[in-house]
Amino acid sequence: MSQDNNLDLNRLQNTDLKPAVQVWLESPGGEQQYFFDNSITCTAIIQEKIVVYCYPELITNLSGMAKNYINKNYEEFVYPEDIKKVDQFLYFIYQNNSPKDLLRFRICDWEGNPAWVEITGQPIIYHGKPSALIVATSITNNMRKIQFLKDLTEIYRNFAEQSPDGIVVRQGNRILYANSRAAERSGFSREEIRQVDAFAGVAEDDVNTAREIAAKWDTGQATPSLVELRMVDADGEVFTCEVASSFINYHGEPAVQHTLRDISYRKKIQKELQLQANLLSNVNDCIVVTDSDYQIIFWNQGAERLLGRKEDEVIGQKLGTVLNEDSFVDQIKNDLLMNGHWEGQREIKMTPEGCKTLQLSVTTINDDCDNTSLVLIARDITELLESQRREREANQAKSEFLARLSHEMRTPLVGIVGYCELLRSVSEGPPNQEGLATMEYCARQLLDLANNMLDLSKIEARQVEIKLESVDLYNLINYTVNSFYPNISANVELSVHISSSVPRNVIGDNAKIKQIIANLLSNAFKFTRRGYVKVKVDLANSFKVSEGMYPIRIAIIDTGIGIKETDRIKIFEPFVHDVIAADGEDGTGLGLAICRQLVELMGGSIWCKANPEGGSEFGFVLPLKASAAPPAPVESGQAITNMPVPDGLEVLLAEDISVNRKLITLMLEKLGCEVVAVSNGEQCVNMLDEYKPDIILMDMQMPVMDGYSATRIIKGRSSLAAIPVIALTAYAMTEDVDKCQEAGCDYYLSKPFTNEQLASALKQCSNV
Repeated sequence: MSQDNNLDLNRLQNTDLKPAVQVWLESPGGEQQYFFDNSITCTAIIQEKIVVYCYPELITNLSGMAKNYINKNYEEFVYPEDIKKVDQFLYFIYQNNSPKDLLRFRICDWEGNPAWVEITGQPIIYHGKPSALIVATSITNNMRKIQFLKDLTEIYRNFAEQSPDGIVVRQGNRILYANSRAAERSGFSREEIRQVDAFAGVAEDDVNTAREIAAKWDTGQATPSLVELRMVDADGEVFTCEVASSFINYHGEPAVQHTLRDISYRKKIQKELQLQANLLSNVNDCIVVTDSDYQIIFWNQGAERLLGRKEDEVIGQKLGTVLNEDSFVDQIKNDLLMNGHWEGQREIKMTPEGCKTLQLSVTTINDDCDNTSLVLIARDITELLESQRREREANQAKSEFLARLSHEMRTPLVGIVGYCELLRSVSEGPPNQEGLATMEYCARQLLDLANNMLDLSKIEARQVEIKLESVDLYNLINYTVNSFYPNISANVELSVHISSSVPRNVIGDNAKIKQIIANLLSNAFKFTRRGYVKVKVDLANSFKVSEGMYPIRIAIIDTGIGIKETDRIKIFEPFVHDVIAADGEDGTGLGLAICRQLVELMGGSIWCKANPEGGSEFGFVLPLKASAAPPAPVESGQAITNMPVPDGLEVLLAEDISVNRKLITLMLEKLGCEVVAVSNGEQCVNMLDEYKPDIILMDMQMPVMDGYSATRIIKGRSSLAAIPVIALTAYAMTEDVDKCQEAGCDYYLSKPFTNEQLASALKQCSNV
């Protein structure tokens, strides 16, 4: 060991004199004591591994506790994992007889907690032995700060690497750091991205903008803000980024950190929402949205137009207040709670326009917090309702006109048909018979036209009601089919096939079902010269019906002339007759249109298609419920009995038209009746004061007093109530029959009627 490099404390102690430093160190009190008590540094001498000298001896400032370290092996207080480092540090001093700078390690306080120290060492001779003079400084607080910074750095690094956003650190045109997301989107590796231009990933149109923004950051002129830039990914696809920038210190150098968030999807959603908002704002309907307190938060232009108030006037107001109906929400609340929806009409008071009728639709919307908002859609239907009212009035006027026209047409036609029939019964010779038959046929064609026009008009005006009753479907079909037998050609075979799956008794409108079947059968026979006409009845299982209903299908199949496929679409339109009419066949072109209207009125569907064997198939499906009750009888007024009309039957006839009065009188007298005729209902009632007939024939449309009023008076008197009243009406629809029955009539005949029909009615009523 070189004596020059060692401080020989032995020599000082041998002279029994302490150097000034020693004296200063060991003298009690004074400023030196204050210095060490408040110092974070202490001095120690170590020989081998033993602390032989230490000042201050109580090194509270290092370990946080007062404890004497002298004559202690440093392995007792050096942190176990750091003992090897201390050994190597001292070995260097001893071995090289040279100072050693800066070793950081941990020592344990007397509770076992680590405290950081930083030491420097100097070789010395102490008591004649090689030793190390150690100056130790407490760095616990610094190390804690360093560890905190390391932890913070690790947290940031993890955050940056796991962030779904791209994060880059830029210095000028260089990228100093890029997280995994940024590298992935760019298509470069982490190493490659640091070699490329910092603006290489910016879309061409936005490069200049990006450089201008970067220049402001680089010169310290920028302030933190969000900027949108278009970027290009590894596949060459352009996407929009929201860029947030900030100054940072990166490895001791100033840099700028950019966080890039892909907002392409958000922009798309925003665009769609904006489009929807524009649509909602510009849609003609009024759209209003409220919050959970029913305060308005959205008010579109349709609402402004309809309700006459600007958006800024109503936002924040209660919906009921704006609609001038405070209790509106309360009134519909139950429906909203049960169904989440309410629809209805509301008359809203407007100023100064008066009132408007609105069609309202209100729907509830629940957010994630179960708060319920309302969406109201409103449409002004004031003009629509007024238009519908005018349409109803027009249809009513049309129906009344057609009814009157039908009545006026029937009046002379009844006379023509009746007199033709009478003349045919007394006329001799084929020429006369043929001429009379032609006259009667033409008259009946006009009657059919009048009847069909009246029927169709009433259906279109919605003046026809479905009368539900128990119907024996089998009897109804067979009866209707049998009525055609007398007039069908010998070359045409008529048959009926009813599937056993079809219930016999159903709930339906007897008269209307019969009318549909009769019209379709009439159409089939009109255009079938030879072959067959089949009536097939089964269930149409493909036709959806409510529970408990049967989809009953009735098809009339013929081998007639058929219908072109292109013409089937319009076959059920009014007055479409030319597409199926054969030479010499006449018709009004209204029968099929009436069938369609009646079928649809009863909730069914009707069709026309080709018969594979030639001809056509017309059919319809009706949803009908099976009936357990006894079926209602088929109209007895159409049945013909073999019983003769009682001879000398006294009949009181009330008919205002003289031609009809004379004709019906002749028909009655021919049947052996004794007739008294009057011209209105009042005369009829007065006549009954002195004359009690067996039967009354009552025309329902007469001046002074009509047949309905006269019948009510007659049936209201106990002395007259038993006399049967047969209604004579120009109308044949169910509603007209019902009206006659409500007045008290026992039977009805629709003009014109034949001798057989009149005889049947008289026979039926003479037995009442």
